[in-house]
Amino acid sequence: MSIDILVILPVERDREALEIKHDLDAKFHYLVDEEFKYDAICTGFDVSAYVERAIAYVREHNIDGVIYSHDMASLIAAIVCERIDRKSTRLNSSHIPLS
Repeated sequence: MSIDILVILPVERDREALEIKHDLDAKFHYLVDEEFKYDAICTGFDVSAYVERAIAYVREHNIDGVIYSHDMASLIAAIVCERIDRKSTRLNSSHIPLS
């Protein structure tokens, strides 16, 4: 049985890592945002709009799981999973303030 996995804000290393042969019978969905730049300040990136797009995508495509590989994506994945009531690291436990 194949599973559908959404990759939040994918970067090149995500595609490279997920192309490696593995035993997982999965289809990876890459939700790209042209305004997001992993290695630069991205003033045009709208986090709220991306979160809403991701939630809609999960629902429309019956996504089974959400993965990520960097800090911004981890925040977004936590919000998405919380909003669609999927098990995940909760937002409040994934980024606890140190003050």
